[in-house]
Amino acid sequence: MASASLAEGAHVPVAATAVRAVLTPAAGPPADPAAAPGRRVPGVLLTADGGEAGGVSDVVYLPSLPADVARVLFRVDGGDRRPGMLLRLVRAADGTELARVVPADVHADAPCEGGELYRAAGRWAFRAARPAGEHRVPAQGAPPEAESADAGPAGALRRRIALRSRQAALSLRRYGAADARARVVLVMDASGALSGLYARGVVADVVERTAAVAAVLAGGRMRAWTYASRPARLPDCTVDGLHEWLPLHVRAGQLALLGRPRRRARGLRPCQVDMRCVGVQSDPHRAVAEVRAYVRERPAPVPTLVVFLSGGGVHHAGPLLRELREAADEPLFWQFVGVGRADHRALARLGTGPGCGPLGNAGFFAVEDVARTPDAELYDRLLCAFPAWLSSQRGAGPRG
Repeated sequence: MASASLAEGAHVPVAATAVRAVLTPAAGPPADPAAAPGRRVPGVLLTADGGEAGGVSDVVYLPSLPADVARVLFRVDGGDRRPGMLLRLVRAADGTELARVVPADVHADAPCEGGELYRAAGRWAFRAARPAGEHRVPAQGAPPEAESADAGPAGALRRRIALRSRQAALSLRRYGAADARARVVLVMDASGALSGLYARGVVADVVERTAAVAAVLAGGRMRAWTYASRPARLPDCTVDGLHEWLPLHVRAGQLALLGRPRRRARGLRPCQVDMRCVGVQSDPHRAVAEVRAYVRERPAPVPTLVVFLSGGGVHHAGPLLRELREAADEPLFWQFVGVGRADHRALARLGTGPGCGPLGNAGFFAVEDVARTPDAELYDRLLCAFPAWLSSQRGAGPRG
């Protein structure tokens, strides 16, 4: 089968069972997965930060993917997302090129946008990605299932994320961090103070807006925790899987009358946290400690931005401030967001705005009615302090 050259939005069936993506300069020799740099191409299942231009992804063995996995995204970010780069899909066994992604206008100085494997009617296909936020027009002759991912609530969610990503990028540019890259961590307060906001979808809306920040800074992936009396790690959240992630993991804590339950609650999927184990009391310092341990154990070449949602009423303010002080020399910036009508006095002392507050590595702002807060205002408040902290770290050298 001859290789197919795909413009943005075009697609081709994939007959191979094991494939990988290779990112190389367009003017270079044919793709050779064995000789390509060892960095993995960023994507839903394939992520990396920094490194040399170009790279090779892990092998994707399509028959082994779970039935509920419908897409594998090869996203090109940062320095690689520039004119003169090609993304090639190759057969893993022998490196035979199956498809390559080229700009829709060959005369345009357009960057490589990446591509994706997707499952339709039980079969796999590959299509070239469109620029972020571009309205998708069905390709001529495309089967209906090829565009089904753009219809309905999931498609509407993706369009909102694309628009909000542009707004987040504008806020970063306004504060001098247009080219910033960071690992993004979301921490959600699941305590009883926010149970009503969970039920009304307010917390889910904040998570959606935070996902747009991850789309700009981290290639669309967020690490995530939930906490109340105790923290719990959640599966990573990706922009392309957000419509499934939100109902599964954005949930309030539950009261366990006789301590921690010995058996999991019925009806939970294996990936879900039993929220009775999280509890209902607000002890954010435990979540801060877990995130710090995670970053120490898994260092990255980029800093970490933690978006920390709080419903107020912090039960132990002293240990929280102590954890943040101890984290002063770590590559983490903590942006606390007070959600809803609550007592946020314990967090207000962290300070707001570009000055980063007295601790230097943390900021805070409260928003009473998230649903009525415009995206432009929310992203300005969410991102105004991070660039100032980032500038202060640039001369410090690499740290875990």
